[in-house]
Amino acid sequence: MENFMLEQILKKLEHLEAKLNRITLQEKKFLDIKEAAEYSGYSVDTLRKYHSSGKIKATKPGGKNLRFTPEDLSAFLASNESKTIDQ
Repeated sequence: MENFMLEQILKKLEHLEAKLNRITLQEKKFLDIKEAAEYSGYSVDTLRKYHSSGKIKATKPGGKNLRFTPEDLSAFLASNESKTIDQ
């Protein structure tokens, strides 16, 4: 019983940590691909595919690495909310 309660507490703490990380990422002007993956819950490869297909906006400063804004990611997530499972 005690083990079960500890597991439940750990799960709740992990959930809260993820929310705090997301809030921190929202405060940044641009997110790199790894941060965008953490923020959105999608994999790095999926975000690259979505960007290539025009489903999600991102910039490539200097033609190199993708940069996403939290606002664009939030808009994308909101428009796809009915297609995914709530996290």
